[in-house]
Amino acid sequence: MKSVVNKVDLKSETYPVVKASLDHLVLFTSPGSGVCLNGDSKNWPFVGSYSEAWSESLYTVFTGSVTLSND
Repeated sequence: MKSVVNKVDLKSETYPVVKASLDHLVLFTSPGSGVCLNGDSKNWPFVGSYSEAWSESLYTVFTGSVTLSND
């Protein structure tokens, strides 16, 4: 059995970066600043919500894909 662990050095993280919480994604453009990419249409944060006070420590780097459209 073989195991390989790749660690991500979060201190060297570059922006922009998409991060995920339990219920939404945020495109961080700088530390703590960014825009919500998806979410519930009835509860904040709404898609497009911008903030300079996201608690970035509550998010993990999102490694999936995001498709944006004007639909």
